[in-house]
Amino acid sequence: MPGCGTSGAVRVLTLVCLLSIAFGCSGSAREAPSASRAHPAAGGGFVPDTKPAPTARWEDSLVPAGTTIPLVLLGRLDSASSRTGDMFQARVTHAVLVGDLVAIPSDSVVRGLISAVVPAKEGQEEGGRLTVSFRSVSTPTGAGAEIRATLSGIGKGGAGKNAAVLAGAGAGRTAGSAITAGARGRDAILEENTAVSITLDQPISIKVRR
Repeated sequence: MPGCGTSGAVRVLTLVCLLSIAFGCSGSAREAPSASRAHPAAGGGFVPDTKPAPTARWEDSLVPAGTTIPLVLLGRLDSASSRTGDMFQARVTHAVLVGDLVAIPSDSVVRGLISAVVPAKEGQEEGGRLTVSFRSVSTPTGAGAEIRATLSGIGKGGAGKNAAVLAGAGAGRTAGSAITAGARGRDAILEENTAVSITLDQPISIKVRR
């Protein structure tokens, strides 16, 4: 009889262990979905913004004739080394306003053409001479326009000393503006970073980004 009691106890213990294992596995299976639901964003929860970018608005602006535009030269002009047909560039240093619109922002680029060159020669009554004209302006916003303008002022030079004075100006881009050395036998030189100003001979129409 004692053997029977021991055998019965073993069977009961074995049954309890089996039931514990069965309920434990079932509980783990039931908890797994809840763990998954706790992190729904894992692996692709980010939703990008698909709204289209706002469309740029452009307005026409008319810069009147007689407007002065301050510039600084982006290269050296020299009657000894420059050639007829060479292009040059200058940077706008102060924005040009038309009403409350910035028609020509600072850092816009004005492009010009050397239309005639006379190098200095010994024994000449006058020194070297350059004739320049101004052709176009382009803005950092991507707008641009053709221009006709006269060189109306020469300021201080950059690293070197200028050897040039404003001799006179023709109307528009054909005649151009004349720069001379101002001294016998000297070449006309405008150093890089020289401050100059131009005055519009004709109004220009240019797009303004709002």
